[in-house]
This record gives sequence, C-alpha cells and structure tokens, in this order.
Amino acid sequence: MLSEAGLVSHAVACFFFAALALGAARRAGLADRPGRLLVAASLGTAIWAFVFVLAATRGGTAIALLSPFETLRTALWGAFVVSLIARSWALQEWPGSSFTVAASLGLIVLLQFALDLAGLARTVPGTGPSTLALIFLFTRLTVAIGGLVLVHNLY
Repeated sequence: MLSEAGLVSHAVACFFFAALALGAARRAGLADRPGRLLVAASLGTAIWAFVFVLAATRGGTAIALLSPFETLRTALWGAFVVSLIARSWALQEWPGSSFTVAASLGLIVLLQFALDLAGLARTVPGTGPSTLALIFLFTRLTVAIGGLVLVHNLY
C-alpha cells in the first residue's frame, strides 16, 4: 500500500508540473519545437501524476491507464531532450552516437506502447512475472539509462 507521503508527493508533482507547463507556454511560447515539447512533457507528467493518485486511491480503470501514461510521459521527456540535441546533429556531416541512442530509444518506447496496449506486460496475481513482463521491465530500465546518456550528450 502506498503511504500518504507518496500520495501527497504525486499530488504536489501534478500541481507543479501543470504550473511548469503553463509557465513555459506563457513565457517561451509555442514558437519553437523544444518549447512545445517542454510544455507537452510537463503536462504529460502532471497527467501521469494525477492518474497515479487516482489509481492509488480509487483503483479501477486508472490502474490500467497508469503504465501507458508512464510510457507516454517518458516518451515526451525523451522527445524534449532529443529536440535539444537535434540542433547539433544539423551541424554534423554524420549524426553521432546520440542519434543512434535516440533512434533506439524511440523503437524501444514503441515496443513499450505495444506491450502496454496489448496488456501483455501485466502479471497475474499469485504467479511469477511472465517473460513479456520481464522484457517490459527491461525496456523501462533501458529507456531510463538511455535517457541519462542523452542528457549527458547535452553537455
């Protein structure tokens, strides 16, 4: 069971990421791609945090929506980081390793969405995790590590 601190922290995250989305939309506008993706990623994170609180307090369909929203949130932040790195790709004759990492992460996120929507990554209570559930977990870890590699390539 999730503690009250967990619920409150996700509710606070929902509020502040929504505020970040509004602030970024008002301040930077939506003229450039990184600005639009920052707004989308912030809003996606706010929605994910809201769905998390609903899933923890009410259950029901919110539980089924939690994983796809987490995948969407991760994809949006990845797209934001890629939009920042993409400017340097235009200056190079051949895209560097960060392009390969970004393209690979894109394919892995598509696999995550497919597993999410097909419901193949869920485990049945009382049984061990299925092979597809373990693959799904591995893709989550791969995307997290790959995202860190992309952020590292910003500097």
